[in-house]
Amino acid sequence: MPWGDRAKVRNWAFDEFGVRAVYLVTLVLACLAPAQSDTYWLLRAGRDFWHTGHIAETDTYTYTASGANWPNHEWLWEALAYPVHLAGGMPLLSLVNALLLTAALVITMNISEKRGPMRIAVALLAPVLIAPSAAPRPQVASALLFVVTIHLLARERYWLLVPLFWFWANLHGAVAGGGLLLVGCTLAVTGHALVTRAPTAVSRARRLGATPTASGLVTLANPMGIGLWTYVLTSHSRSKANGIAEWTSPLQASGSTVAAFWIILGFTIAVVMLRWRRITGWRTAVPLIAAVVTLPTAVDAIRNVTPFMLAVAPLLVALLGQAPDAPQNRVSRPLLPLGVGAMIGAVTFSLVWIARPPMQDWDPLTPAAAAQIEACPGAVYTDYLTGGYVEWYAPSVKTFVDNRQDPFPRSVVKTSSNLETNGRYASLFARYDVSCAVVTPRTKLTRSLMRGGWHSTFRSKQAEIFMHD
Repeated sequence: MPWGDRAKVRNWAFDEFGVRAVYLVTLVLACLAPAQSDTYWLLRAGRDFWHTGHIAETDTYTYTASGANWPNHEWLWEALAYPVHLAGGMPLLSLVNALLLTAALVITMNISEKRGPMRIAVALLAPVLIAPSAAPRPQVASALLFVVTIHLLARERYWLLVPLFWFWANLHGAVAGGGLLLVGCTLAVTGHALVTRAPTAVSRARRLGATPTASGLVTLANPMGIGLWTYVLTSHSRSKANGIAEWTSPLQASGSTVAAFWIILGFTIAVVMLRWRRITGWRTAVPLIAAVVTLPTAVDAIRNVTPFMLAVAPLLVALLGQAPDAPQNRVSRPLLPLGVGAMIGAVTFSLVWIARPPMQDWDPLTPAAAAQIEACPGAVYTDYLTGGYVEWYAPSVKTFVDNRQDPFPRSVVKTSSNLETNGRYASLFARYDVSCAVVTPRTKLTRSLMRGGWHSTFRSKQAEIFMHD
């Protein structure tokens, strides 16, 4: 190794050291992100895919929507996640998921060529808003693919977008966000070429050429076909109508994540207004377009804040950073503290792996609890959150509802939601001959069940089982 290269390894620029430390912290925290009930029915669908060789397109998990169409737009994530879980359980799935989320942060922080201490500040901001989406679900993979799309557009490697969009369309319906970004960039570059007639703008528009059309067409090569796009157009209103928490607008919600979103949004607007003259190249324009495209969706729903932040991060670096060759303080022997940090993180995750605390949601039901459910003589009632647990741990049991929401009539989801708040279960349980209930603990329904002669046979942080005396 040449002497200059050795010196570069031994001495990192201060911003490189700081940003890489943030990557490490992000990886560790993402490893500790708890699973969600979605994770379990996704794994069930993945297991069914590998056991049957078929992609599930109708509901077979419940007795309230049996045979109904299920727009399974996440089938490829299910098929990929199940073997990972089979190899190492929830800990390995959480680790792989954390690596994907950290990769998204790494890519977004390197889209801009600018450097300097402000990169550390921006890197510290990003995990605040991407953390709520860190659970092992397809949303994390979509966040990574969204950042890759920004990167490919900024680097003008347009031809790679076509296979990426095919992969994304089979992985998750959030490919629609990538489509909006591609359309936004196409309109921007075409308009710029028509107005300025600048040779570089015209050349860029020509090179982009048919990429949007080709990328859109390949998304039709999925089990749903054009139904993927009709689903995307209708699912938004359905999720809003069902009152799903992550689909709540930041305008109607509160909490630290929502407060951070508004603060970062206000800061970004102020920076753009003060530093707009720095938006001179395509590599800076693409993150700006991405931020503009994702802003309305982020304001519409909390779950869309993550792609907005991943777009804003490279924009802020470009507007606040320094030239790549600007002098910086250097950190000697940077691998030592990062190595110590990595060891601490590995030990922490290993301890969590062994202890499996309830907050991780790795064991919402035990094998003994699953056996109780499978031995139930009548129908099993599940609510919106517990359905996925039962479908994974007790696959022979039909559930009342789960949080796929799409196959169900709105009345079923509404009934389940109302039951948790009013506790009036008698007529519903009589109608479906319910003899066991797996419900979210500590709700009005659980109190009503106990008063009505039902007794609790199992309780975890996520689920409680009731049997009738």
